[in-house]
Amino acid sequence: MRLIAAGLLTAVLAVGCTGNEGADNAALVSAEGPAGVAQATVAKYLGVATATVRIVSVEAVEFADSSLGCPQPGMAYLAVLTPGHKVVAEANDQNLDVRVSGNHGLICEPAPKPTPKR
Repeated sequence: MRLIAAGLLTAVLAVGCTGNEGADNAALVSAEGPAGVAQATVAKYLGVATATVRIVSVEAVEFADSSLGCPQPGMAYLAVLTPGHKVVAEANDQNLDVRVSGNHGLICEPAPKPTPKR
């Protein structure tokens, strides 16, 4: 059962990993550990060199589902315990919240606040 859940998680993460096709995936896969994956993810997100991304902290966590603690509106996630890391990275004078599971990195951005209706 655990193997099936792991396979499904991998499939969901692969499908949800938009914008990381082709050669970009090679950079993420070859990164060393969660800090390396976070650096590569931030570098791609900001369009900067990996060497300019500084890791501030890395915390091992077990996420309650495959959203890695950062659910996005309109997306469905597997309700399976997912081991990973919360990483804080700094680049371009900003701190970014990066969630990492295996070789998958995700920039966790707060959901936009709804515009009040008049």
